[in-house]
Amino acid sequence: MVVRDMGRGRFAIDARPGSSQEIILQGRGQSPLTGSVIVEVRVIGGTGQTLDVTDIHLLGDASTPILQMDIDAGGDAELSSLVGSRAVVADDGGHQWVPQESVRTSAVCLIDRSASMAWVYLQHVLPSLLHGIADGCCEVMGDLEPELLTYGAPAEGSRWLQDAHPAPGVDRFHLQPPELFSSGARVPEAALAERDDDFTVVVTDAPHPVMGLRGNVGFVLPVSEDAAGLTQDMQDKVTACHSAGQPVLVLRVQSGDKVRAAAAQWSADRLRSGLMRRRESR
Repeated sequence: MVVRDMGRGRFAIDARPGSSQEIILQGRGQSPLTGSVIVEVRVIGGTGQTLDVTDIHLLGDASTPILQMDIDAGGDAELSSLVGSRAVVADDGGHQWVPQESVRTSAVCLIDRSASMAWVYLQHVLPSLLHGIADGCCEVMGDLEPELLTYGAPAEGSRWLQDAHPAPGVDRFHLQPPELFSSGARVPEAALAERDDDFTVVVTDAPHPVMGLRGNVGFVLPVSEDAAGLTQDMQDKVTACHSAGQPVLVLRVQSGDKVRAAAAQWSADRLRSGLMRRRESR
């Protein structure tokens, strides 16, 4: 089809009678599309109908089909698909709109509650860190809010993986410290595989590659401001995670604003690249 730029975000499409035309929203440089858009299609000629397509939610794909129109020999346009729904012939010979299965992006943040992580809870490091991770998700996906969970040791049984509980009177990112910290905490890989989240962030001082997950996985390793640095053993663990495609943000805890900004930038970058890989694997 011939497309003419009319300025001010408007384009004219010269569609031939007896043809089928599809309009696709494409991200620059194959970058993921996020947020929502409104598209107005005004059919000039034929019936002169106007179609408003509103509240199109872009879920991180590099391109999103907006609509497909069939133009008959007389120049009249009829929708055959519209943002994830398609028109099919009903039993009575008419058309019926059938929505495709909705794909929703999900994110989860797991916080290690082992004894060696107690300082992260007690020194109120987590609020800034979790706010930053949520900021990164919001930047990429708009209304995406990561679910917050804590994990301990396999010996805890059903309490191995728990919902994170905020302290009374504060927002959900100010977590209440565990009554009893865990010994031998380990990421519950089987439970995460069942969830099948698109984006998984693990906050821990003991990162190790997590196997069996299809989504994007990354670690945040908090380091106290006065720490000398990572031991050789820890550097080896970080290298192993990176080699497995699960990057580690080594976050030296300074001011809350710096922690939040660093976590936001890192999580946004990870989510963008992860959504691209996930889209390509579908």
